[in-house]
Amino acid sequence: ELRPNGPPSDAKIGREARASLSFTIRADEATLRDARWVLDAADVTSQVVRRGGLARLSGARLPDGKHALTVSAAGPLGSRANHTWDFTIDTSPPIVRLDKSTLQSPVAQPMRFAGAVEEGVTVVIGGRTVAVEDERFSVHFSEPPAEPVSLVATDAFGNRTSRRVRVQLVPRRPHAPLRAVHVTFHAWA
Repeated sequence: ELRPNGPPSDAKIGREARASLSFTIRADEATLRDARWVLDAADVTSQVVRRGGLARLSGARLPDGKHALTVSAAGPLGSRANHTWDFTIDTSPPIVRLDKSTLQSPVAQPMRFAGAVEEGVTVVIGGRTVAVEDERFSVHFSEPPAEPVSLVATDAFGNRTSRRVRVQLVPRRPHAPLRAVHVTFHAWA
């Protein structure tokens, strides 16, 4: 009997979770000694650390992508025990693309803070969660914020992108174009 411990089936492992990723089985010492560990069709049994009735394999250095780790051990009378972990690692933070209208806004007018993210990303702007529909998000402000706005995007793997976005205020244009006239100091007098 193998008593496995590790990520749940079809787990999504991000940068932070990968640092502590490990797979363990508990069994008697003879079973652990004979157990074979296969990661993505490559035998990794030599990398397993055994102590008493526990065998452990660290996943902290695994690359991004889909992985399958299988542990198998022979039992009495030709029986076999197997356990497989299927998981995906993605350590890249989500990409946030802000609309140009978000970065520049007319002074003292309502504005829309908007942009696009990848599928499955949650967005928090100024401390509140924003709805994301069709990979787009939008928040309305009654006037452009004077201070930088915090934006945090988190994907399904727990990876985060944090930004502080300063909105550049653009002076409004006059209704009619202005013309300048050069006069001497005599005219000013």
